[in-house]
Amino acid sequence: MILTAKRNVVLQLTYWMPDYPSLLQEFVWSYTDIVPELRRTHGFLNYWRKNISATINKVVISVDDREWRDYSNVIGLYKLN
Repeated sequence: MILTAKRNVVLQLTYWMPDYPSLLQEFVWSYTDIVPELRRTHGFLNYWRKNISATINKVVISVDDREWRDYSNVIGLYKLN
């Protein structure tokens, strides 16, 4: 049995916009999500893929099991083309 709990999550996304292909941009979002499913995270990434015309370079997902100020353990690293 896997226990699920809401935890603080930080999503760091680096991407390129089509108008500025030589400029790498970064988006950081802090929120609570259910671990280990990360439903909100998957929903956001699916929305980005379908509706935003930016090419994702890297996604870093960090989940904090202690306090909201101190996040350090990365649970996923995805590189998309």
